[in-house]
Amino acid sequence: MPSISAPVTPSGPPSTPSHSHPRSRSRSRHKSGQASLLSSTANLANTVLGTGMLATPGAFKYVGLLPGIFLVLLCGAMSAAGLLLVCACARTMGGRKQSFFSVAKATVPRGARWFDAAIAVKCFGVSISYLIIIGQLMPQVVLSMAKLGGGSIEDLPLWTLARGTWIAAGMAGLVPLCFLRRLDSLRHTSYLSLVAVLYLVLIVVLYSVLPSYRSSLPPRGEVHWIVLSDANHFVSVFPVFVFAFTCAQNCLPVFNELKSTPERHFERMRISIYTSLGAAAGVYMIVAILGYTTFGSLVSSNIIAMYPSSSTLVAFARIAIVVLVAFSYPLQVHPCRAALDKVLAPSDGAQINTDSRPADAHVADLSIGDDSPQDASRYTDDEPSAAPRPKAHNRAAQTAEQICDAGESDDEEEMQEEEEARRALLLTRAGADPLLPIPTGRRRSEGGAGAEATGVALPIDDEEMSLERWCILTAFILASTFVIAMLIDDLGLILGFVGAIGSTTISFILPGILYSSLHPRTDKWRRPAQALAIYGGIVMLLTLSANVLKLIRAGGEDKDHRHPHEEVANGVEQLAKGLGLDEGLNLVERWR
Repeated sequence: MPSISAPVTPSGPPSTPSHSHPRSRSRSRHKSGQASLLSSTANLANTVLGTGMLATPGAFKYVGLLPGIFLVLLCGAMSAAGLLLVCACARTMGGRKQSFFSVAKATVPRGARWFDAAIAVKCFGVSISYLIIIGQLMPQVVLSMAKLGGGSIEDLPLWTLARGTWIAAGMAGLVPLCFLRRLDSLRHTSYLSLVAVLYLVLIVVLYSVLPSYRSSLPPRGEVHWIVLSDANHFVSVFPVFVFAFTCAQNCLPVFNELKSTPERHFERMRISIYTSLGAAAGVYMIVAILGYTTFGSLVSSNIIAMYPSSSTLVAFARIAIVVLVAFSYPLQVHPCRAALDKVLAPSDGAQINTDSRPADAHVADLSIGDDSPQDASRYTDDEPSAAPRPKAHNRAAQTAEQICDAGESDDEEEMQEEEEARRALLLTRAGADPLLPIPTGRRRSEGGAGAEATGVALPIDDEEMSLERWCILTAFILASTFVIAMLIDDLGLILGFVGAIGSTTISFILPGILYSSLHPRTDKWRRPAQALAIYGGIVMLLTLSANVLKLIRAGGEDKDHRHPHEEVANGVEQLAKGLGLDEGLNLVERWR
């Protein structure tokens, strides 16, 4: 191993002053989180829980009770595994400014922008769908409230039944929330969204348990423990279970903002993940089991639509859905903006050279989790001694050994670097488990556990988005989603393909690839990470097949010549028939 006596300054312009003060630079880089465990869990849970829970009873209809429960637990466990692997990568990298982009460019730099592009497109499409849902639900809420208030539906102004009115009104209220810098600032809206979720669960429980409520429901269909349906039905409902737990886009922002000591940072994040996904799985199973057993094989894809439209409780349930959807919109804008910023960033200097580094760099790649006496055997199964060691873990060991071999320095700063490098080298050889807390020595910063455990900072995204760029990107996302939502009333098929590619990539494939690339072969979680990536590929195949089936089924339907407001008119007509209101039907004719 070659030794160096002092850092070598590369030719060219002089280095920045921050280079000569690594500790002050580290302090400014690793700011302690401010988000509580409760708010972090609420934001994750709000990202997970959405209108998809209303479709779970309809999915149970095609698979039965036992397979449905199994799929909920399986998909929840797989999503939790993906989140844990992503957080383990961020913890290994160190610091509180990690993102998918920063982790990816340290492991698979050529794919970093593509990964963030997938996140941006996925979040962009979902945010549009939320605005469309607001525009579709609010006219129904207006009709229900008019009926409950004893007013005449014919006296309602037509603009109150126009979807564009409510999309614009919703945007006006959501714009301030979308400009907030920190995800934790949305905790109060997440609390309100979770209250809306509890109210929807209460509706399902009341109509399932109390006989006085059940008497107003239509007759129940057949209920099956196991449904041996054809493959087409299974493929069509499988995405409902998979995408019900998608929240990976907000995992790292929550990880970065979570308030904790460095030693307990990962442990507290793990509690947040288990709590949010566990609560989501509980909600899904309550709604799915009770909804399916209440209506049986006659249950529709929207459980709330099965309850009496004239009920006051159901009317407020529609409002609860609007609240849930509206407050989920900023949670999609936040990761969309961050991903878009990375995609549009200049390419010069954006990628880390993973093969070589300047000798003066005070950073080293480090992968916690090597069991390393078998250093050479990590990259080949049969010929350990002949294999090269290109991984981040080996670069960390090499860099640390180089600094250690430099000998004692008279400069206090260099002595500090030597001490930390020795400790980093010992940890890389000791093989600490990345999914368990790591004992730390003297803290050097307020960053993530990986940084403190090693004392060697890994490359991170330390350039915060400027206020001007923040405002421009936010305004672009808001304006474009608003215009598209006003012009298009159904993105279901497009979002199906976007979700099949984007959601499976960021939830399963990317975490598995990043973890297995960042950690050595001897790491005990590397094989499960690779298995998760393979699972993601299978999920992508199934979900894409489901969307192809939908495309084939919709091939014969001609909607190109439909009146621009026909969707609203059909919705009003359906609700008026459910309420038994002749004046509502007259209103539809006048609207048309």
